[in-house]
Amino acid sequence: MGFAMGNEEEKIMAGIIFKCERIFQDAAQVYDHLSMNVTDEDMISFWAGIARDKKQNAETFRSWAESGMLPTVFDNPEEILGELQTILKKIHDLIEKTRTRMDIPMSFLVAFKLEFYLLHPSFENLLQYFNVLGDEIIIPDKEHAHISLLFEKLHHHGLATMELELIGETIRRLWDDNRRMSVQTNFDTLTRTFNRRGMFNMMKTLGHVAQRNQTTVGIMMIDLDHFKKVNDTFGHLYGDKVLRLVSATIKLNIRAADVLGRFGGEEFIVFLSSVNPDFLHMIGEKIRKAVMDIKEVDAPVTISIGISHDRIESDIEKEIEILIRRADENLYRAKRNGRNRVVV
Repeated sequence: MGFAMGNEEEKIMAGIIFKCERIFQDAAQVYDHLSMNVTDEDMISFWAGIARDKKQNAETFRSWAESGMLPTVFDNPEEILGELQTILKKIHDLIEKTRTRMDIPMSFLVAFKLEFYLLHPSFENLLQYFNVLGDEIIIPDKEHAHISLLFEKLHHHGLATMELELIGETIRRLWDDNRRMSVQTNFDTLTRTFNRRGMFNMMKTLGHVAQRNQTTVGIMMIDLDHFKKVNDTFGHLYGDKVLRLVSATIKLNIRAADVLGRFGGEEFIVFLSSVNPDFLHMIGEKIRKAVMDIKEVDAPVTISIGISHDRIESDIEKEIEILIRRADENLYRAKRNGRNRVVV
């Protein structure tokens, strides 16, 4: 998978973000119409609350479009863009249908139909990335909560027919499957960090921003020392525990703007955005010492760290690959020189 994002791909990703914003804006309009076209006070408040949540998600997409942070997370962006346009048209049809009054059972059918349209995997993939990069992002759990709330209201109003329950349960299972697939594709479930694929996608995005802003970036390759011995001595379950603890410790000792991923086995990678090279060794030492201070282990844990840094001038793919290779070479030097050390 390449890293470089040319102008055409950038335009397509911008189009995808814009379509997502429009889709959630229109979804909010559907729920606004439902709140205005029912007479039950409880349902008026319920539909209006979901409309507010959809507007918040639309605002999330708008903010990211304005920031220029366009995550390149799709292998087929042109196809995704076309599918989103189809969804937009279908939701627009729902807007027209909800302009007139309808009874409560019909309003639930409209809501379930809308939530089915919002099952497109692109929303989940993008929101997962926004959660990692953003400070105040609407979490994907809120979308799942809407489906659960629809079930609760169905029962509250005594409308839980077999047909409506079947529709709702199908949507909930599809949503769960979408989320599970998104997480498995881009995240390491053991350490709750990006996996190799997800990290490459994120570095591609952040590399594009660094290139545009002409800022220095850093790559940190981190490897647990003698990890095979840890597994052989204490077992693989204990080894998994160590990996989780080390991952959590690294996260606590990097900035919110930096991104951590598991590169494979006992090796982690950190992408440091907009860094001062003079402080890289100090950052590495801070992480190394924090790992040594982990208390919830039966034997001391140490890590070796290799770091590289540079500006990304032209070819994002090539230059990030060079940075990774240089960081890996420095990691090898740290290992060769006795382990439990940082080499820049």
